Amino acid sequence: MRFILLMIGGGLCVLALAGCNKKTGSSLLQGPYDLGEIGERDRIAFFDSVRYEYRHVLLEQSHVEHYMDAPLDFLVDDSLIYLSDGKTIKVFDRQGHFIKTLGDRGEGPGEYQFATQIFKCHDMIGVYDAMLKKFIFYRNLEYAYNFSFYAAGTLFDDPICHDQYLYISIRGFTPEWPYHLLKIDTTGNVVKAAMRMTNRYHAYFYTGLFYIHLLELEEKIALAHALYKKVFYFNYDLDSLYAEPLIMPPRCETWRWPEIHEINADDAAAYEEQFFRIRDLVNKQAPCIFVSMYPYKGYKIYNYLVGRDVDVKVVVSIVHDQKRDKKTYLIGGERFHVRGDRFVECAMDERDRLYCDFFRIDLKRESVSLTLAHP
Repeated sequence: MRFILLMIGGGLCVLALAGCNKKTGSSLLQGPYDLGEIGERDRIAFFDSVRYEYRHVLLEQSHVEHYMDAPLDFLVDDSLIYLSDGKTIKVFDRQGHFIKTLGDRGEGPGEYQFATQIFKCHDMIGVYDAMLKKFIFYRNLEYAYNFSFYAAGTLFDDPICHDQYLYISIRGFTPEWPYHLLKIDTTGNVVKAAMRMTNRYHAYFYTGLFYIHLLELEEKIALAHALYKKVFYFNYDLDSLYAEPLIMPPRCETWRWPEIHEINADDAAAYEEQFFRIRDLVNKQAPCIFVSMYPYKGYKIYNYLVGRDVDVKVVVSIVHDQKRDKKTYLIGGERFHVRGDRFVECAMDERDRLYCDFFRIDLKRESVSLTLAHP
């Protein structure tokens, strides 16, 4: 995995200082890391971390029992790494040694067909099966219980467990519950729904080709929404509290998602045409797409996919110091999992080996860097 680190106010270079190669209103990076146009008020310098060394934690694949495809989702807790490629869930320790397979593939209790989400739920590990439409829970790596719950497609993000309830965000339009946020009990009953999907964006909701990030923040449920460009806050009863704008790069602020009229989903050909149209709009034409938001040591980190008319967008993260209202930019990995002050990314390397990177973000005098963290 390659990282490009960006520093403001310190580090290698600041564009406002003499001797820096300042570029305004033009491409700052070439090739797959093309950021497009960046506003004049951004003070940015880049450090190419191809020369920045850190180590992978390679995961054991010495036996056919250990093998799996590229991770679809993963979870890292205080001692173990859980990875799912949809078909199987493998458990490894922090040194990469294989522990066991969690559950089995099938349709019975504790079994799954397409495990798309792995999440922590109190003292258990939760799994959502997007094909069988059910939640499965394991305690001490053994099956505990499961219950069915229908959702259109997968879930946008890992569910939040609070008391005896789950809070979930649905990727796709569910006519029975046309809401972004649901509170359900441990039998699958919907206790309350919040934030109804507006007609303006129904076509996006049907395809699920946009991002919502769900997290628990300061004893509140936070729902960050890519289309609305806002973070909505709710209490645990899903009463609306307030909303705040997403912190974003300047070019994201000026982008407006076009309204796309809803079509009859029964018209398969028209639906397929619109699906690919929206996919192209989201994945390629949109210059900036919100992906996720994380709390970090009194800061908030907002992750975006940036780049217009490119096949691969670069990930830009904004570290926002709320007290001083200052922003620092970091360019790097995409699938960050935050645990305390550690960030983790699990993927396949160029030799199709599974690995996880453990690193932390250091914030010193308005500069940002990644350093190796012991797993």
